Amino acid sequence: MSAPAIEAVDLVKRFGDFTAVDGVSFSVPEGSVFSMLGPNGAGKTTTVRMMTTLSVPTSGTGRVAGLDVVRDADAVRQRMGLTAQSATVDELLTGRENLRLVGDLYGLDRATVRRVADELLERFSLDEAGDKVAKEYSGGMRRRLDLAASLVATPPVLFLDEPTTGLDPRSRVELWGVLRDLVRDGTTLFLTTQYLDEADQLADRIVVVDHGRVIADGTPSSSRTAPARPAWSSRSVGARRSQRPPRSSAPRSASCTSTPTPAASPPRRGGRRPHPHRGAARRGRHRARRHRPPAAEPRRRLPLPHRSPGRGRPRHRRRRHPRGGRAMTTAQQHFQAVHPAATRPNPVRQVWALVRRNLTHIKRQPEMLTDVTIQPVMFVLLFAFVFGGSISIPGVDYKEWLLPGIMAQTMTFSAFIVAIGLNTDLGKGIVDRFRSLPIGRSSVVVARSVSSIIHSMIGIVVMSVTGLFVGWGIHEGVLRGLAGYGLLVLFGFAMIWVGILFGSALRSVEAVQGVMFTTVFPITFLSNAFARTDVMPDWLRFLAEWNPISALVQALRELWGNDGIPLREGAALPLQHPVLTTVIWAVGLSAVLAPLAVRAFVARTND
Repeated sequence: MSAPAIEAVDLVKRFGDFTAVDGVSFSVPEGSVFSMLGPNGAGKTTTVRMMTTLSVPTSGTGRVAGLDVVRDADAVRQRMGLTAQSATVDELLTGRENLRLVGDLYGLDRATVRRVADELLERFSLDEAGDKVAKEYSGGMRRRLDLAASLVATPPVLFLDEPTTGLDPRSRVELWGVLRDLVRDGTTLFLTTQYLDEADQLADRIVVVDHGRVIADGTPSSSRTAPARPAWSSRSVGARRSQRPPRSSAPRSASCTSTPTPAASPPRRGGRRPHPHRGAARRGRHRARRHRPPAAEPRRRLPLPHRSPGRGRPRHRRRRHPRGGRAMTTAQQHFQAVHPAATRPNPVRQVWALVRRNLTHIKRQPEMLTDVTIQPVMFVLLFAFVFGGSISIPGVDYKEWLLPGIMAQTMTFSAFIVAIGLNTDLGKGIVDRFRSLPIGRSSVVVARSVSSIIHSMIGIVVMSVTGLFVGWGIHEGVLRGLAGYGLLVLFGFAMIWVGILFGSALRSVEAVQGVMFTTVFPITFLSNAFARTDVMPDWLRFLAEWNPISALVQALRELWGNDGIPLREGAALPLQHPVLTTVIWAVGLSAVLAPLAVRAFVARTND
């Protein structure tokens, strides 16, 4: 006998004092459909997150494709696909770009990525919309694209968390047909749902959960024999425990909240009772047959009793595993061909794929560059031509003295960029989509950091060109000029940890904007970026001169020859050695903030 495709033994997940999953166990054979049925808050999604390596179990074990979900997490992610509770497609990428991005993250070669993307778009009837951005898709189209993204590498195991929630009846039936096709090809499905009729239509076995515990376990036929009240009702559970319920005349429930069973009719002659909904059931089967693919040859296994017409699936032609032992399904054979055991995705290519995705966002929404283009230019014009006349800088034109400060402020604001971008991806489930793929755990953060630096450097280029028009220039040679830009990039990477910390810890974009604006923004003005520190009150001057932004600005002015102010005797140490101080600040901030940011990111993604 082959090992189970999915197996859980006494899974437990606690969040503080709250137990979300309490001792759940199940086993799913290869090539079958397993459904976990239950209401909102029953623990279905938490179970899926543990089995797909997104969350670490508090206790218990889980195995997917024979691999432990904790010890062998990377290998598990190569052998499974995930369709989350809401469609986690990138709305600013086209359908084809979404699929190609997933293929790049799996490490497939470029030719295979293009071919598979085209095939999946056609298979899910999205070929005509393949070059449209996903935000123009309907809900059903997004759901199909999300499912297609899970199948780019044809994983042998697929997890679907309430895949039809929010879909209209026609889209539900179409998605059911797609899922049946996947099982015909040998894919093992783990399906969570709130709808009893959906579990009954698709599943070989159903487990009912409530408050994190399994309260019922059986086949679709046994779900029909259960009382008509909700399956997770304490009274119905008690009835099941006390005695095996007699065959009931209750109709299939269309959702997790059933209506009471109508009173049964008097028995016919011979002791048989007429089914109170026989006509409705017959019409329902007729409608279902019209939407199903032609019935195929049944599998070589004991059929489930009372299965609906068309439920049978074809036998899979299997070949023995090259290392001996269990046979491989068609899906596993294809997976092995696509993913040889010795092949591991290239982390550099994965990071670049994510960076390219972030830069595509800028291409699709050029207004994202407002904070590093229009805003800094406005600061230059306002301070140079409106306020500059009232600010006296001995020995240098104020416009030359001002530009290094504006550039330092622009690079500091890279923290805003990474915080908002990361928080948006976390909120929409995009990060979970990436983490369910076989990529490095730090790839998402590294890619966001690199793309935000590129974003900010676009602003620095704009600022440099603007400065040339208002009279600014670099007067100390090319090498010192490049050293100044290098200090900007180094300091920008330090500020990125601030963005990762706030972006992970806060729960909404509005909260990120509010907190970042009230912390980072004032710090840039409490520095020497726009005004001299030697004319400030002593207490304020002390804060300004020990501000890391002041050290960066002073270093840029010295490297570029834009500083005409002799340091007053007794100036703070940071401004006496600004280049070295800037490097120390950048390294020190990174050393302190990086662990805090990583901890916040891990805590957020392990919810």
